[in-house]
Amino acid sequence: MYSMTSKDYVRRLEKWFNFAEKYFYTPSQNPDIMCFGTGESHHWAVQANMTAFSALAVLAMSPELEEKNISVSRSELQKTALKLLRYSIRTHKSGTEYCTNNQQWGLSWISGLSLERMRHGYEAIEELLEDDDRNAMRRIMEAESNFLLDEYEIKAGFGYYENKPESNLWNGAVLLRTATYYPDFERKNECLQKAMGFFANGISVPSDAESELPFGGSRVCDLHVGANFTGNYSLNHHDYMNVGYAALSLSNIGFLHFSFKNQGYELPQEVYFHAEELWKNLKNFIFRDGRLLRCGGDGRIRYSYCQDYAVPAWLFAYDKFKDEDALQFEKKWFEIIDFEASQNMDGSFLGSRLDNIRKSSPFYYTRLEGDRAVSCSFGAYWREKNLFAAPVDFTEKPPLQIAWNDDFHAASVVGNEKRLASWCWKSCMLPTGIFVPPHRSDMAEWEYNLGGEFVTSNRSVTELLKSAQKNFDGGFVTCGKIAWTEKNPLGEGELPAVYAEHGIAFCALPDGESAVVLQYAKAVRRIYLRRIQGLNLKMPNDIYNDSKRSYYSAEGKKVLCGMPGKTEIVDFDSPWLNIDNEMSLYNIYGSSGFSIFRHADRQIECLDFPHKSIYADVICTEFAEVEAFVDKDTVLLDNGTLLVCGENSAQCSSENIICKIPDSEKYPALRMVEICGRNNRKYIFAANFGDIEAEIQNVIIQPFESALIEV
Repeated sequence: MYSMTSKDYVRRLEKWFNFAEKYFYTPSQNPDIMCFGTGESHHWAVQANMTAFSALAVLAMSPELEEKNISVSRSELQKTALKLLRYSIRTHKSGTEYCTNNQQWGLSWISGLSLERMRHGYEAIEELLEDDDRNAMRRIMEAESNFLLDEYEIKAGFGYYENKPESNLWNGAVLLRTATYYPDFERKNECLQKAMGFFANGISVPSDAESELPFGGSRVCDLHVGANFTGNYSLNHHDYMNVGYAALSLSNIGFLHFSFKNQGYELPQEVYFHAEELWKNLKNFIFRDGRLLRCGGDGRIRYSYCQDYAVPAWLFAYDKFKDEDALQFEKKWFEIIDFEASQNMDGSFLGSRLDNIRKSSPFYYTRLEGDRAVSCSFGAYWREKNLFAAPVDFTEKPPLQIAWNDDFHAASVVGNEKRLASWCWKSCMLPTGIFVPPHRSDMAEWEYNLGGEFVTSNRSVTELLKSAQKNFDGGFVTCGKIAWTEKNPLGEGELPAVYAEHGIAFCALPDGESAVVLQYAKAVRRIYLRRIQGLNLKMPNDIYNDSKRSYYSAEGKKVLCGMPGKTEIVDFDSPWLNIDNEMSLYNIYGSSGFSIFRHADRQIECLDFPHKSIYADVICTEFAEVEAFVDKDTVLLDNGTLLVCGENSAQCSSENIICKIPDSEKYPALRMVEICGRNNRKYIFAANFGDIEAEIQNVIIQPFESALIEV
């Protein structure tokens, strides 16, 4: 396998330009400027224009450009890129023009982000800039720096409003650039000093509070405001374990790293504070094809934004840390985005899969297209400038071995060549369990995955009440209790209220191939319930797997295509179910078969927004279309399932089903199953879903805790 070249990216950007033209807008009163997207002053519209500018600036100046592949000449493309740039720099609050909503942008906590993501495009086309352009950019940088110096407080911490790793890094970068590019700026020293504070509180961890290491003329502990990352570099951004924003943080360092390298400036080492440690941890959450393993879930559109900005993070990790894996991630991810783009007839990156967003929100859609385009331009430009030398061939990789856990997020991950299993309680749309073959990232989804789900008349949200976990060689056990609440009821005077308490236990067995999930839920008040989904394995069935899944059972083979156009339920009267000859599910108790609930169209959504970004079959054990009131104390779920990776349908048999140990009269909410692992060892997995401690084989199990006992 070979590494990427600038030509690979340029060919794809050529096709994208032919799409992007449809979203260009030239104000009638000023034909010298142009915007991509809606052109509003809101930050994502500003970013859409700047990312499009950067992508087209790199394309227009690239020696790899073939004019026959685009609808205009190179010189016309250059003029287009310059118009996009001038729209942004003239509509800033330091300028004289206005955005399409009659406002100007800038001087906010996030305005520096657009400037950082477009800087390589500015450098690419700098030889064509006029003095007015350069002066306008200086006014912007100085104005943004004055804002950061006078009005912006450095914050950091685990709280929702304090956690600011990536924004601290990009704002520190703005100050450092201003002080470096304009050494006669009267506040240069102030910029350098506050930049050090931002960098110290970018990838910050708890131990920094005591660290006396020198940092920008001071000490780390003197500059430390708070920890954005835990001691093992998990990130609690947007109040859940956020793998995507960990990648974003590294991307922001990458922008500065390559820019200064390109221009011959020396970058202070403080910029790299904890970057290598974060990179080593982030690698635990990247499939070998480059797709991020969002074990803490994701509240955004699937496989976009954070995923796109993993590209500059990978290139940075290769150049700074000499990690060849980073280039392998990049290469394989490019194959994925190239495949998706090839499904679109208009040259777009995301047009088919996100057509519903294109129609409902051009504002957000153009932002997503711009993110992907600019990620390609990083790969093209940094290679054209020879900022690092990429190897031709990759060395053979050692077998996959992952063993990681984090107490703050109650998260655990184990992985080998056959099985990747994770569980996270403090996740987005909690809980989030993942169980997939490590080479099949297309089988991973996070929304309430493996946790069971209830559908009421209103949208429901979950809250973690309690959790406990234990890690051991080759696996882990975890158990927790969550509350389900209806959010924003429709009726006047109707208030949100908890309607169910739900216990879940998960065990990744030390055999390296299998896992067990047990679920138990009861209604805590009378509630109108529409649907119950036990197990709730969300199996993506969309573009990335050609929208086709093969399901095998004792009844034979069924091929299900994604987005069937109507809601349907496909039942399997079988104690086992195999998916694509890659992984198997076995009913232990609670159901005699499996059901796949199939929405008519894409249903996996962006948190708190109606945008749908991917389709998934919902594989259930207990499944019921209720459409009725259920009373308090009604048992809603009571099931157990065995999951096995690396097993084809020919290996599946009802003889492989593990046994449920009869319920205990003493502990009516204790659930126990006997398992024969793929290592030929026998285990008892027990979960206490009751309110009193239970004892099994001299092992005490507290309420909503679990244990694995070898027998």
